[in-house]
Amino acid sequence: MSGPISLTWFRRVTNPRNGVPIDLYPEELDAQLRDPAAMRGSKKSLAIITPSLFEENYREEAKVIATYWTPLDLDTPTADPAAVLEAVHLALGEVEVYMHSTPSSEPGAFRLRAIVPNESPVSVEVHRLSWSVIRRILGRSGIIIDRSGPDASRACFVWSVPPNGAYWSGSKSGHRWPAELAAAKERARLAHEAASQVCAPVAPPSNALSRARAYVEKMPPAISGAHGHDALWRVARVIVADFALGDDDAMHILREYSARCQPPWSEKELRHKLDQAKRARVRRDMEATR
Repeated sequence: MSGPISLTWFRRVTNPRNGVPIDLYPEELDAQLRDPAAMRGSKKSLAIITPSLFEENYREEAKVIATYWTPLDLDTPTADPAAVLEAVHLALGEVEVYMHSTPSSEPGAFRLRAIVPNESPVSVEVHRLSWSVIRRILGRSGIIIDRSGPDASRACFVWSVPPNGAYWSGSKSGHRWPAELAAAKERARLAHEAASQVCAPVAPPSNALSRARAYVEKMPPAISGAHGHDALWRVARVIVADFALGDDDAMHILREYSARCQPPWSEKELRHKLDQAKRARVRRDMEATR
């Protein structure tokens, strides 16, 4: 571990102005996480931090100067946060990582946030691409993270002890996350994927498939932090309920739609949303026959 970890502190989540840039050395951050004595209370009373520094200290993605770490929210409650910390540390190649429970935790059911410092400050674009790599790596280990992470201006409640007293923290030393390298690999992957789609022979689409594609192309993409799950649900419902596509064709349309989303959805998430839409259609059909 070496070098400070930069962040911007804001008094309230509702006020994007007057941020205070702060540098914390690893031992300082670790000490604060272990003993957040001054940080207590409900969410409404808590300050927020962001992984970026901003022009005029105004919290807005367009004003991001650079991003210094990646926040990862692991919202699946766990009774063994130390095991989750170890799993994240190993999955990302034994990187330096700090972890603490969030204010939404309950005794014996901790919701966790990880702080993964970057090797160097990065741009908004690099942060987004790097986050996608982290999400995919952790997903292969069965670790699901919240989709709001790509936003470099994203606000996180400061580490704190909630009124119910449920709090945990831990850290792992290691090398810092190579965000620039991860972003370069993600660009290459996306370019290869796009080239493969262009070069692959395309079978003549069915009428239903071509009509569904034309319809979905006019639907807005899902944007993280802007009701993205609702947008994906509407697309899944349309292609299942209105166009009655089979699984293969439905997934094909969902993958095309996902490529326009920020960030793109994983195969597992697309399949899950398709299954939800199919169950909803079955319930609707059953109710119609009563």
